[in-house]
Amino acid sequence: MLSGTKCQIRLDDYLSLSDTYDMTMTEQIPVEVNAAPRNNRKLVAAAAIAAFTELVHVIGGGATIVNPLRDSALEDIPRLTLLAVWYIVTVAIGLSAVALFIASRPQHFEASRYLVMFISLMWIGFSLAFVWVAVVEGGSLITELNQPVLLMPVGVLGLWGLRNEKAPQHVDR
Repeated sequence: MLSGTKCQIRLDDYLSLSDTYDMTMTEQIPVEVNAAPRNNRKLVAAAAIAAFTELVHVIGGGATIVNPLRDSALEDIPRLTLLAVWYIVTVAIGLSAVALFIASRPQHFEASRYLVMFISLMWIGFSLAFVWVAVVEGGSLITELNQPVLLMPVGVLGLWGLRNEKAPQHVDR
C-alpha cells in the first residue's frame, strides 16, 4: 500500500509549463499486481508434437500405409479392419493434441489432470507397442519403425507437465 508518498510531476513536456508541482498522496491506493497465469509449457510442447505427429501420420501414413493397404491382396475383413484402425489412430492423435493444448491453459489445468495422465500413458503405450513389434517381430526393424521418436516425447512431456506444475491460484474479487 502506498500512503503519504510524495510525487513530483513535471508538466512542461505536455502543457509547455515550466513549473513543477508537488503532490502528496494522502489516501491509500490498493496495489494489486497479478500477472496473467501462463500456459503449462510442457503440455503446450506435448500438444505441438502431437499436432506435428498428426500431420506426419496423415501425410506420410497415407502414402506408406493406407494406399498400399488399399491395394493389397488381403481379404476384405482384415484389410478393412486395418484401414479402420489407421483412421481410429488418426482420430486419437488429433484429439490428444487438442486435449493437451486445452489442458495447458491455466483455467483448465486442474480439471484436466487425469485426462492428461491418461493421454500421456496412452502415448507411452503406443511407443512401447512399436518397440515391441520391431524387436519381437522384426528384429532389425527398430531403426525403421521410428514412430517412438514422436510418440514417447508426448507421453513424457505430459507426465512431466503434471509433475512440476501447480494449479494456478485464482484471486477472488
